[in-house]
Amino acid sequence: MDKGAQRHGKTVFGAIGFGALKIALHRACIARLFERNDLALDDEEIHAVARTMVG
Repeated sequence: MDKGAQRHGKTVFGAIGFGALKIALHRACIARLFERNDLALDDEEIHAVARTMVG
């Protein structure tokens, strides 16, 4: 049930908490794709977007 909880100095997510993050990340990445016609997001770029969402 963790949703960005801090445990032992790390940010952790449980299965239910991760679902909300996954949907938000998906929406944020899709929105970025609509900003530019030539944009392709690789794993590093998606990770960077996710890090801005988690902190």
